[in-house]
Amino acid sequence: MDFHPVKLYIYDISRGMARALSQGFLGKQLDGIWHTGIVIFGREYFFGGVGVESCAPGGTILGQPDEVVDLGLTQVNYTLFLDYLAALRSDAFSPEKYNLLDHNCNTFSNEVAQFLTGQMIPSHITGLPKEVLDTPLGQMLKPMLDALQASPVGGEPIPRAPGDEGQRQPPPMPADGYDVYDRSAARAEAAAIAAQYIGERGFAALQPETAGFKRTNIDKATLVLFEDIDVESRFSRLKSSLPADFLTDDEVRSLQELNDYLLAESKYKATKPSSHCRTVVSKILTSEEMKPLDLVYLTDLLQAAAMDKDLLEFLLIGENLMKWLNNVSLNIDSFPEELLLSITKFLCNTCQVREGFDWLTYGVQWQLGASNTCNTRITNRFLVNNLLSGYVTLCETAAACMLNMSQYKVYEDTAIEFGSALLQCLNGDLDEGPAFYCLSALYQFMEYGEVACLSNVLGLDLGKYVNKSDRIRKVCADINEVCKD
Repeated sequence: MDFHPVKLYIYDISRGMARALSQGFLGKQLDGIWHTGIVIFGREYFFGGVGVESCAPGGTILGQPDEVVDLGLTQVNYTLFLDYLAALRSDAFSPEKYNLLDHNCNTFSNEVAQFLTGQMIPSHITGLPKEVLDTPLGQMLKPMLDALQASPVGGEPIPRAPGDEGQRQPPPMPADGYDVYDRSAARAEAAAIAAQYIGERGFAALQPETAGFKRTNIDKATLVLFEDIDVESRFSRLKSSLPADFLTDDEVRSLQELNDYLLAESKYKATKPSSHCRTVVSKILTSEEMKPLDLVYLTDLLQAAAMDKDLLEFLLIGENLMKWLNNVSLNIDSFPEELLLSITKFLCNTCQVREGFDWLTYGVQWQLGASNTCNTRITNRFLVNNLLSGYVTLCETAAACMLNMSQYKVYEDTAIEFGSALLQCLNGDLDEGPAFYCLSALYQFMEYGEVACLSNVLGLDLGKYVNKSDRIRKVCADINEVCKD
C-alpha cells in the first residue's frame, strides 16, 4: 500500500499586525490570527464560509504559508479521501455550519489531520478569541477576517458525492502553475479603520506596497561595525580550547588557512581558505564537546571575516551557519551573554555588504527537520530576544544591528516586528547607548506607516531620553516630526 505525505499549511491572515499590536491592545502577545489548510495529493483542502474547498498549495488570496508542518504519512488513498470529504461537506462541515470563532478552518484541519495521520494540529493554532474582535485591533483586522469567512479567494468546490468528480485520480498540476492572489484590498480597508484609532497617517502608510523593495546604495559611514579584533590572539585561544584530537590534521590546516588569510597584509595576494574550512567551522560551532564560552573565539574570528566581502560570501555558502544560529535562537537562555554578544556583532558586520544583508533577510523557506523556516525568521527571533534580554550591552548591540539592517529596506513584517520590540524596550529606562540605537532604528523603521502607528498607539515617552545627549535630542526631534504628520 502506498504512503502519502500530509502537510499543514499555516497562514497569519493579519500579516504581522496581530503580533505587532496585540501587546498594546490586549496586554498579552498574540503571534498571529491563524488560517490553516491540509495539503495532500498535490492539493490544499480547507473549510470556509462556502464549505470545503481545495486549491493548489498556497494558491488562495493568502499567498504562500507562514509555516509548513509535516504531519507524517497516510495510507488513505485518493478515492477514500474524496469519499471522506464528501461526507464532511454534507454534514459537519457544510457551509451553514461555519462559525469564525467556534467551527472554522482550524477545526476542519484538526479533524482531517487526525483522520489521515492520527496527529492533531499544533496547539497554538486555535480559533479567533472573541476578546480580540471586541478591541480596536479586532476592528482593524475585521476586513481580512470577513474576506476569509467568505472563503479565501482561489478555492474550488469539492465534489459533494462519490462519482461527481469525473475521475478518481489526484488532479494533475498545470504546466503554467496557479495564480497567487494578494491581500492588498483587505489591508487597505484595514488601514482606513486603523486611521480612526491612530490618525490619518495609518491610512496613507498602510496602502499596498510599491514595487522595488531593495535599497542598493547605502552610506557605510552610518553602519555600526566592530573591526577591532585581535585575530592572532583569538585564533591562538581557539586552538587551545579545542578538545584533544577533536580535529584531524587536515582540519587543523583548513582552520589555519582562515587565520592566515585574515592576517595577510594584502588580501589580493593571499590564498583564500579551501571549501573544507566551512565544514571545520560548522563542526566546531555545533559540537557538544565544545564549551559554549569557548565558541566566542571562533565567532570573534567570524566578525573579522565579515569585514572582507569575498570571505564573507565564502563563509555564508550553504545552510550550516544559519542552522546553528537557529539552534541558538531557540535555546538562547542556554548560551552565555558573551557568546550572544559576539554573534550579534558578527551579524552587525555582515550588513557592511549587500550580500550579508541578503543572507540575514533571505525569505524563501527551506526544510529544517519536520517543518519549514527561513533566514529572516531566524534572524528576527535572535535579535528580538537579545534586544529584550535585559543585558545592557547585548540590548545596545542588537539595536545597532537592527539600525544597520534599516539602512537597507527590510520586509514590512520585519519592520513591524522590530518596531514593536524597540518600543517595548524603550518603555524601560535605557542608558544613553542603548537608547540612541533603539531610537535611531525606530526612526528608520517609521518609514513603514504601521511602525509610526504603533508608536502613537503604544505611546513613546521621548521626554525621559531627550536630554541624555545631543545625538539623542536630534533623533527625538526627527521622531516627533514623523509622529506629527
